Amino acid sequence: MSISVKSAQAQAVESAQDSLRKAYTQATSDSLRITTLLALAKSYRGLSPDSTLAISKRALQLAKYSKLPGLEASAHRSVGAGYFFKGEYTEAAAQEKQALIYYMQAGDTVQVAMSENNIGTNYLNQGLYDSALIHLANARRQFRVLEDTAKELFVANNIGIIHIRKANYPEAMRTFLEGLEVAELYNDERTRLLILNNIGVIHEKQNNWSDALAINLQLLEAYQSNGNKVQEALTLNNLGVVYNKLGRQQEAHESLNKAIALYGSLNNQDGVARAKSNLGNQFVYQNKATAGEVLLCDAHQYFAEVDNKSGLLKAATGLAQANLALNKVSKAEEYALQALTLYKEIEETKVGPDLYETLHKVYEAKGNYREAYRYHKQFKTLNDSLFNLDRETEINRLAYLHQLQQNAGLQKEDSLKQKQLATQQAYNQRSQLLLAWITVAALLLAGLVLVYYIKGKKLRLAYRQLRDQNLEIIKNREDIRLQAIQLQEANEEIQQINENLEALVQNRTLELENKNKQLEEYAFLNAHKLRAPVARLLGLIHVAKLAQNQEELRDLMVLSQREANEVDRIVRRISKAIQDGVPLDRWGIEE
Repeated sequence: MSISVKSAQAQAVESAQDSLRKAYTQATSDSLRITTLLALAKSYRGLSPDSTLAISKRALQLAKYSKLPGLEASAHRSVGAGYFFKGEYTEAAAQEKQALIYYMQAGDTVQVAMSENNIGTNYLNQGLYDSALIHLANARRQFRVLEDTAKELFVANNIGIIHIRKANYPEAMRTFLEGLEVAELYNDERTRLLILNNIGVIHEKQNNWSDALAINLQLLEAYQSNGNKVQEALTLNNLGVVYNKLGRQQEAHESLNKAIALYGSLNNQDGVARAKSNLGNQFVYQNKATAGEVLLCDAHQYFAEVDNKSGLLKAATGLAQANLALNKVSKAEEYALQALTLYKEIEETKVGPDLYETLHKVYEAKGNYREAYRYHKQFKTLNDSLFNLDRETEINRLAYLHQLQQNAGLQKEDSLKQKQLATQQAYNQRSQLLLAWITVAALLLAGLVLVYYIKGKKLRLAYRQLRDQNLEIIKNREDIRLQAIQLQEANEEIQQINENLEALVQNRTLELENKNKQLEEYAFLNAHKLRAPVARLLGLIHVAKLAQNQEELRDLMVLSQREANEVDRIVRRISKAIQDGVPLDRWGIEE
């Protein structure tokens, strides 16, 4: 079923791409061509990054040539997307910075925020966390000003991920808790579950397995209720790991077996392999090496086929431990050395202690005590460094909890001060109310005095108005007399215009006849003088498409140039006649 759906989606994408290519060939302006190219480049994202990059660069070149800075910025962003999907994050960030410069100059705050987020994401993927935090913080601030809650939460989630990778778990927790509060306020269930998952990761990083269990159980219930099978399978796999850390082996096995079954129903082989690897390692630790080896072999084979080095490292380490438990020392050494090669390549620190301890036991079993001692020293060194890191993480967590307690004490103190302030405000309000009543009484008394004063003033004002009205009547009489004189003069002027009207009509008629003649000349020139060479030129272009060799193309180009020169000559004649004010003449154009 999933294969047919995927095929239908692929057909829909191909159909859309064909439509865009057709629209590009029919575009009548550079801006429309550039917009079509950018849409076509976007359709290839995730499918063919090289195609996205090539089409985007073509759009960028056309935008620069056409001097369209807005579309040039969009093309820079599209080129950056091509580099991003290719994993070339340095180039992607450089292209997005070019777009950012234009959007800042144009004052487009929405696009500025998008560029800041994209640059920060590229830095995040490069491991440049401090630079990423600067740009992501700018983006988050912009989205907050724009009241775009969804994008603000998305950026905040990336900021929290950076804090996790920097092992700054208190700051990561603070960021995620803020985001969780906003997501719940706006009923954004998808983002809420995403943030809860990241909070669970923080608890796992700090070995807070009980809190991690509570989070994962909450996630499992939510994903089961909304029918999200993919996330349900992932959560079951995580629950298996958490139950194992809590020593609840039966529940761990049940969760992992459910995850394997659910991943299998979804045809997600990668998920099946990861769950089998986790379950196989648990069997090995429980001295069920035979059962564990079978599961780990399946996972190892799949990870090798898809070149998943992280999964292959964990599976190979587990197989080395399983074979060692089964007294297959040579086989255990083979898997352990394979795991060591992978470990040096990808450096997954958490796997290191188990791997070095396994190598120590392998060579101890082989009687090679020199190699056993060397790997034991590496195990101790790495284990101590991880212990110190965990201790530092624990100290940070305790410091964060202490800060929360201090904040709670300050909140109580603030609450007491607020109560005292409320009492003082109530007393002030009563005093202000009494003062207001006294003020109202005084104003009423002053109002009565003012009324008597205003009545006398109105009488004096009425007398002045009557006098002014008399003066206005005298002035209006004079204005009427002047208007009568102006009306008489206008009548005389109209009489003169009527006498000259016949001459004006004759002049206008002659002028219209001349213009009609010029229009006829222009129509003749367009139909006979211009259209003929243009038609011949179009015919030569059509013949050129059918040319078989370069020699024919050269001859056709010579003829095309001759016809183009003829069109240019006629157009120049017409333009010169118009500029000089000379009437158009079909015979004069041919000279």
